[in-house]
Amino acid sequence: MVETLVLPREPRRYILNSIQALRAFAALSVMIGHLFGELSKHGSIDLDFIGFPWAAGVDIFFVISGFVMVYTNYEHFGRPGAVSRFVTRRIIRIVPLYYFFTSLMIAVVLVAPSVLGTTQYDPWQFVTSYLFFPYERYDGMVRPVLSLGWTLNYEMFFYAIFACCLLLPVRAGVAAVLAVMAFFAALKYFLGIETLPFSFWFSTLILEFCFGVLLGFFFVQKGKVALPRFAWMLPLLAPAVAFVALGAADMDSPLPNFIRWGVPAALFVGAVVFFLPEDLERSMPRVLVAMGDSSYALYLAHRFIFGAVVVLWTHALPHQGGWLWALFLVSLIATVGGAHLVHLIIEKPLIEGLRRLPAFRAERGRAGH
Repeated sequence: MVETLVLPREPRRYILNSIQALRAFAALSVMIGHLFGELSKHGSIDLDFIGFPWAAGVDIFFVISGFVMVYTNYEHFGRPGAVSRFVTRRIIRIVPLYYFFTSLMIAVVLVAPSVLGTTQYDPWQFVTSYLFFPYERYDGMVRPVLSLGWTLNYEMFFYAIFACCLLLPVRAGVAAVLAVMAFFAALKYFLGIETLPFSFWFSTLILEFCFGVLLGFFFVQKGKVALPRFAWMLPLLAPAVAFVALGAADMDSPLPNFIRWGVPAALFVGAVVFFLPEDLERSMPRVLVAMGDSSYALYLAHRFIFGAVVVLWTHALPHQGGWLWALFLVSLIATVGGAHLVHLIIEKPLIEGLRRLPAFRAERGRAGH
């Protein structure tokens, strides 16, 4: 007997190119922050005069992740095969490129460890990196061998909870995701849990996924909000005000990151997705959509690409004063372009190859019934 799930309402599907643009913005933000940090070692001027917290791109990523998981899986809550379908799709999407760059980093550690500053030979760190398991390295930081992968450790934890909650009907499932994540964050916050992996997994940062889950649920229920032409930009004042009011640019702020950066990130994502008119969604510049498509590649590959550019430039060309700005622009363009090539040449073929494997193809077929 085929079990049928009756939804509270048939959700309307929108073209959400705005999500791709937001992904592009988040990846660029993280990359620019790291590039400024790298260039500060080679020049005497402060390029980062804006004072923007570039690392907050990670918080936008977490909110987007929560939103997308609900939006793309809303109809699958409570249905047979939903969990296996979800897990299969997440593995195919996340694992291949991450394993590629993790393996590349391990190769560098083994062959040329002198070029790395914060990564050392540690077999257990290598193993836990592939397992997305939080591991404390030699300096006390909880990081995988590809240090950027710390965010994916949170992503995989969120996916595990989300997959379990897919067993429930949609409203109960969404409520369960929120309740479980909030419960774990409260445990860490109030009890001060210091034992790995729980001290990492239960960080209040996971509440940023909850912000996205709420946005995704209400977006499916209510859809876009129509405003007069160009008035759709007015809701963008909310994240701007929150950014200033919460002192997001103050690196010494006592507020936890999920409030200081997470709240403005959630307001920003919500303002764009809910209020951007449908015609503007459809006419989104193709370059922004393409950058969104390659945002995961940009996130994982940017240190490799601009690191190579900076090394070559500083060995052959001046890098003081205005030359440092030239190096910044060249590094920015080369990194964005190089990441898109990584997306086209490495990421897409890896994903498509996995989808053709019998095991994954069979699992997708079972999940589709």
